[in-house]
Amino acid sequence: MRFDYQPPTAQLKSFRNRRLLTFFLVLTGLGLITLALFIKGPIDTGNTQETRRPILFAQNESRPVLGLGHSIDIAEQKLPIISDQTIALANANEAEPVHNGGWRTITVQVGDTLAKVFDKLGVSTHTLHNILRSGPDKSELYNIYPGQKLDFLVDDSKQLKELKFTLSNRKSLHVAHTDSGFKYHYEETEPSKKTNYSTAKIRGSLYATAQSIGLDDRIIMQMADIFGCDIDFNLDIRDNDSFKVLFEEEYIRDQKIGTGKILAVEFNTQGKVFQAVRYTDTKGHSGYFTPDGYSLQKAFLRSPVVFTRISSHFTHARRHPILHKIRSHKGVDYAAPTGTPVKSAADGRITFIGTKGGYGKSIEVTHGQKYSTFYAHLSKFSTKLRHGAPVKQGQVIGYVGKTGLATGAHLHYEFRINGVHHNPVTVALPRSLAIDSKYKSVFSKHATEMLAQLNSQTWIAKNE
Repeated sequence: MRFDYQPPTAQLKSFRNRRLLTFFLVLTGLGLITLALFIKGPIDTGNTQETRRPILFAQNESRPVLGLGHSIDIAEQKLPIISDQTIALANANEAEPVHNGGWRTITVQVGDTLAKVFDKLGVSTHTLHNILRSGPDKSELYNIYPGQKLDFLVDDSKQLKELKFTLSNRKSLHVAHTDSGFKYHYEETEPSKKTNYSTAKIRGSLYATAQSIGLDDRIIMQMADIFGCDIDFNLDIRDNDSFKVLFEEEYIRDQKIGTGKILAVEFNTQGKVFQAVRYTDTKGHSGYFTPDGYSLQKAFLRSPVVFTRISSHFTHARRHPILHKIRSHKGVDYAAPTGTPVKSAADGRITFIGTKGGYGKSIEVTHGQKYSTFYAHLSKFSTKLRHGAPVKQGQVIGYVGKTGLATGAHLHYEFRINGVHHNPVTVALPRSLAIDSKYKSVFSKHATEMLAQLNSQTWIAKNE
C-alpha cells in the first residue's frame, strides 16, 4: 500500500488556492449579471416610462428659468430636486391653448420655453425673435415659469397681433404689433380694498400670537413700528396683554393678494392702553396719531436695536467685567447677535465715527442743541457714513459687534441731555408734535369713526 504524503504547508497552500478560485468565479458571475442589466436598461418598476426631471431652477433664483436661449451650466449651479408632485401639479394645467373670444390663453408647462409656446400656436419663431429684439427688458420674457398665463391675439393667418405676459397679480406686460414693429407697455391693476379686523390676547410672543390668528408679517411689523416709541416690544410685552387691529386687505378680481395699511389699532400692555389712528391730510401726507391728535412719530426711538436682553443696566457703580474695577456705567448694554443692525434713535448729525478706546468702533450723533446719543462696540459702520453727515431716525448706522473692551456681542447705548447721561430705558422722551390745527376738526371726526369701528361689538363677536 502506497501513501502520497503531503506536508502540512502544502495542504494549506492547496486549500487557499481553492478558496481564491471560488472567489474569482463568484466575482465573474456578478460582473456578467451587472453587464447584462446595464445593456438591457433599468429594471422595470411598474412604470411604463422613466420620469426625467428637467432643469428648472438656477442658483439663487426664486422662479424657474425656462426662456429661449437661456442656458444653465450644471457644473457651476446647484440645482434643487423637482419632486414628482411638483411636475404633476404643473402638468395638470391646460396643455392646449384656451380660447377666450379672439384671445387664446396658454398656461406655461414644466419644460416650456417661449419657442415651444409659439410652436403650439403655430406662430413663426421669426416673430418671436422680432419681439425679443425690440423688448426693453428681456428678462421678463425669458423667465417664464410653470403656471404663468400667456394671452395671445392671433389672426387667421397665424400672425401675432398682441401678447400679454401676466407678471404678477398687479402687473402685466403687453406687446402689440404695429406698422413700425412691436411696441411694449405695462399695465398695473389697482387692487380693491376691504376692511378686516383681528383681536387676540398675547400668548408667548406678539409674533407667535399674531401668526396663530392668521395675521401676516406685514401687519405685525406695522404694529411694532406704530408703537415703537411708546412700547419696547423686547421688554414690555407680557402674557395676557392684548391688541385690536383694523386693517385693509387687497383684492384683485375677488382674489385676496395681500394686506394693506393698518387703519386703527389698540394695544393694551401691563394695564396701559395705547391707541393709534391712520390719517391722510389734503396734501396726501399720512401718519399715525393718538386720538387727541399727537403724532406717534416721536423724536426718539426707545430702543435703537432689536435685542435679546439687557446685559448691563445704567448704574453709577458697576464692576467692569474686564478691568475688574468699580466704575459707573453711563449707558445700557443690549445683547444681540453680531451683525444686528443698529439704527439712529432720531434725526441728527454724526459728530464722531471711528475707534474710541475701550468702546471700540463707535458713533456719536447730536440731535439739535440739547440731545446726543452714542453707539459703541460696533462690528462695522454703514457705508458712506462720515463725520458731519446727516442721519434720519431709523436709519441703519452700524452693526452690533464686540470691538473694544467687550466680553460678548452687544450694543452699548448712551443718551445725553445737555451733556448729562440719562438712563435710555426710563428717560422721558420729547413729546411728539400735534396735528396741524387746520386739520384738527376733520381729524377728530375721522378718529372717532375709526375707533368706533375698532371697538364695534360686531367685529369682536365675530372674532371671539
